[in-house]
Amino acid sequence: MELLVIMGVVLNNIDETLMKIKEIIKKYRIYLNTKKL
Repeated sequence: MELLVIMGVVLNNIDETLMKIKEIIKKYRIYLNTKKL
């Protein structure tokens, strides 16, 4: 049971981390686009 809880927490953290990475990539793309202009 404890292992399932730990896995759930890890998966949840991975999900949050992916969301943050996506936001950073969006900001970086916007930054690159503004630099081209």
